[in-house]
Amino acid sequence: MCNRRNESHDEHGPAVPDRREVLRAGAALVAAPLLVGVTARAQTPPAGNGPYATRACGATSAKSPLGPLQIQRRALGPNDVLLDLLYCGICHSDIHSDWGPTRYPVVPGHEIVGRVGAVGSKVTKFRVGDLGGVGCMVNSCGTCENCLADREQNCLNGTTFTYASEDRISGGQTFGGYSDKMVVTEKFVIGDTAQGRDQEAGTGTVC
Repeated sequence: MCNRRNESHDEHGPAVPDRREVLRAGAALVAAPLLVGVTARAQTPPAGNGPYATRACGATSAKSPLGPLQIQRRALGPNDVLLDLLYCGICHSDIHSDWGPTRYPVVPGHEIVGRVGAVGSKVTKFRVGDLGGVGCMVNSCGTCENCLADREQNCLNGTTFTYASEDRISGGQTFGGYSDKMVVTEKFVIGDTAQGRDQEAGTGTVC
């Protein structure tokens, strides 16, 4: 998926622009399918509850270009939602890394729209086939006064950001939306972001 950025549109989907093309265009948002063959229709959920082998696009060091990576998404917990990712916008912060010291390998992307492929046993807001979005956060402690006041971005015990952040559930670090699937706690999945528009238009609303 990372070596297709200069190809024209074909039956496999739009090409993904590289960083220089984004900067030249001055684009605030470039929404494109991330993987060959990914479309906006509901996809067949993977067998079982994971963990899930996941194709991604990321960098292995500060000097390496984006390239294909294989990562693993955690097994589906009772409060988790599995998203088959359809679109991910490109934010300026993904390009020049405003997220503090970067952990490598890094998989960027936090303007995410996907279709629900599976849900945990305690999930109530989503069903398989629904659309969902993910922004810059995927977790927080949930117990401090800020979290209890719906200000998880100011979590006193540390917000878990969508990528390059310590993963408090499965250990290691988080990986973002330049990938084909994602497992996220239900509370941090946003309902239908497209709101009647093209689904790719919903990516910017979750930034």
